Amino acid sequence: MADLESLIDDLYRGPFEEFIPARSLLASSLKGADQQQVKKLRKPTTVPWAVNQVYWHARAVFDRAARAGADLRRAQVKALAGRSADLRAATEAHRTAIAAAVAQAARFADVAHINPDRDAIARTLEALTLTSAPPTPGGRLTEALQPGGFEMLAGIPVRGKSGSLGPAGPPRSSTKEARRRAAVIKQAEAELVRARKGEAEATRHWDRMRDKVERARKAWEEAREKVQKTERALAELRTQP
Repeated sequence: MADLESLIDDLYRGPFEEFIPARSLLASSLKGADQQQVKKLRKPTTVPWAVNQVYWHARAVFDRAARAGADLRRAQVKALAGRSADLRAATEAHRTAIAAAVAQAARFADVAHINPDRDAIARTLEALTLTSAPPTPGGRLTEALQPGGFEMLAGIPVRGKSGSLGPAGPPRSSTKEARRRAAVIKQAEAELVRARKGEAEATRHWDRMRDKVERARKAWEEAREKVQKTERALAELRTQP
């Protein structure tokens, strides 16, 4: 038998509707602790399932979002430590990568005939790509996640006037440093708000365009069917005596 972890991975990369029967089949082939472990595996809801599929079947897209998230987190850390960091560029790159991953997840969902909330997919991807400690092994999410925001950076040392690193929070001797840190956080939070608004607008635009394309496709099919029907009728008329 293949390694149990690989078999579990197969459950989470498989079709949405087949998770329960596949889990039951796998459990029936096992005994003891392995069987109990498999029986306890939770079926993902639609949002995490779609995100899992990006991980398993579009890894390049997922990895791009993960790298962009790591770059953004490093930029945030640098800014909080008083070092130069281009938060705007890092935020934009992360937003673009997340949007691509959301679109890919939506395509997998369409094929599976499920309709997960795209905003929830985006939030789950943000949470995954911005945290330094993913909550589960890759590709095994079972529920949607929420981004942790700047509390994820708790405990990161902040550089004071002397250049030494102390515990997170405003340096003891500098209210100016506390104000500077608050301003950096406010700027980054504003960038995140703008990025999310841009993503939401892009998603709405994509949905509108997809609806228009679908209506155009149906209209074309109806017109084509009418042409073929007319051609057949004309051919019958020409063969009559």
